[in-house]
Amino acid sequence: MAAKNGNQPPKRWHEVLSARGGVPREPYSELVRQLQGTTPATLRELEERLETTLRELGVTFELPVRQHRNTWFCDLLPQVFTSDEWDQIARGFEQRIRAFDKFLADVYGPREILRQGVIPIPAVFGSPNFQRSAAGLRPGGDHFLHLSGLCICRDSSGQLLVKNHYFSHASGLSYMIQNRRLLARVLPELFQSQPVESIADIPTEILLKFRTIASRPDPAMVLLTPGVASAVYSEHGFLARRMGIPLVEGGDLVVLGDSLFLRTVSGLERVDMIYTRLADPWLDPLVFRRESHLGIPGLVHCVRKGKVSIVNGIGSQLADDRSLLHFSSAVMRFYLGESPILPAIQTYWLGDLDQREMVFGQPDRFQVRTLTGESFLRFTGEEKSWNEIRTEVRRAPHLFVAQPIDDCAETLCFSKGKKTTRLQDHIVYGIRDGKRFEVFPGALTRVSATEQGRTESQHGGGGKDTWVLQEASSTTITMAEPFRRPKI
Repeated sequence: MAAKNGNQPPKRWHEVLSARGGVPREPYSELVRQLQGTTPATLRELEERLETTLRELGVTFELPVRQHRNTWFCDLLPQVFTSDEWDQIARGFEQRIRAFDKFLADVYGPREILRQGVIPIPAVFGSPNFQRSAAGLRPGGDHFLHLSGLCICRDSSGQLLVKNHYFSHASGLSYMIQNRRLLARVLPELFQSQPVESIADIPTEILLKFRTIASRPDPAMVLLTPGVASAVYSEHGFLARRMGIPLVEGGDLVVLGDSLFLRTVSGLERVDMIYTRLADPWLDPLVFRRESHLGIPGLVHCVRKGKVSIVNGIGSQLADDRSLLHFSSAVMRFYLGESPILPAIQTYWLGDLDQREMVFGQPDRFQVRTLTGESFLRFTGEEKSWNEIRTEVRRAPHLFVAQPIDDCAETLCFSKGKKTTRLQDHIVYGIRDGKRFEVFPGALTRVSATEQGRTESQHGGGGKDTWVLQEASSTTITMAEPFRRPKI
C-alpha cells in the first residue's frame, strides 16, 4: 500500500466501528449492544461454551509436522454483509470463475492467451501447478471449476479486493458451516435481531450439483482425502458425512480395465465420480509423481476413457497461482471483454525483473509469498533477513509473488470477557449449476489470534460466523424458508 504523510501507512479499515468516534456501523449496532450489555463473567462463560462445543463437534486444524494443533476458535460477534456488498461479491466471484474456467480450457488446449502474449509463458509453463498431462483431458461437465472459494479483503478505504483464489479446492467450507452451528447453539438470541440466510443445506446442494456432472445417472461418488495426516482431515470427514458419500484414501480404490472401483467388505463397487481434496501431483503415480502412495494408479486413464469424473478438474490448481492475480484483469478482458468487478489486491509477480527489483527496494511494504499455500518468506520481519529472502527468490523468481504487508481489515472481537481488535479476511464459496455459478450465502471469516497475527489457520487463526441478510441474497442460493428460528 502506498504510504501517506511521509512513512505513515494508511490506517486499516475497521469492519465494525466507523472512523468517526468508533461508533458501531448500522448492521452491527444491535449485536454490539447486546454483547456489551453482558458482564465480563458471562462473556467468558459464553466463550467457554463455544470452546466446549468445538471439542464436542470435533472441529480441529492440525499440523503434526510443525507440532501445531489448533482446535479452532469462533468469536462471539458475527460478521455481517450488507445487500450492496454481497451483490458485488457474488457478481465479482461469478465473473472470475467464468474467466478462469475459460483460461484453464485455453492453456490446456489452443493456448491463445499465450500466443498473443497477454500472459508471459513462464508464468504458466513454469508453474509447478501446470499439469501437462491435463492437456486433452475432458473435464467433468465440460468445465474445470465446479466448487470453488475466493478470498477477499478490504483496503484502507473499505474497498473489497481479491486476496487469493481457492478455485481448485474450496478449503475451509466446513468451518463456515461449523461456525454457524456453534453460534446458533451458544447464542441463539443473536439471530432474533436480523433475518439471516441459512447455510445448513450446503453439503446437500453440493451433492445434487455434482450428480449432474457424472457420465451416468445416479452416480456413485466418493470424497478422496490424503488421510489423517492432512491438517483439514476433520473437514473432509464432515463434508463426506453431510453429503452421505464414503470418505476414502487412494488405497481404498483400484482401477480394473477402464473403470474405478471401491474396495468394500462386500466386494468391489464401481465409482463414477471423485470429489478430490488431493493435490493433482499425487492423484496418479503412473502419470504424475511416481513416489505417490496417496493416489490411484491408472486413474487418469479412467478419466480419459470417460468412465470417471473428477471435481474439480485435473489441472485446475493452476488457477490458484498467486502470480495470476497480477494478470487477472488481463485474463478477464481477454476472455470476457470486461473489467473486474472485484479488483485484485496489489500483487507483483517476481518473475518479472522490474517488479522484482521494485519490491526488493521497499522491504517495509511487502511480504513475499509462494505461488500457492500459506507460506511466507516474511510477515513479521523475524523469519529471515531481507538479504536472505532476495537470495532465495533469485534462485527461482517465477515461483514467488509480493503482496502488501497490510492485507487485512480490523474487526472487533471478544476475548477473555473483553473487547479486543483482531485482523480479518473472508473466504466466499460457490458452486456451478449448469451454465450458472451460484454463491453460497455465507463465508468463512478468518480472524487472527492476536492483534497483529495472521488470519490463516496454519498461523493460529480462527473465525467468525458470517451473516448474509435475507434481502442481500438475490444472487445467491436460497436454502431456507423465511427466517423463523436458527437452522443449523
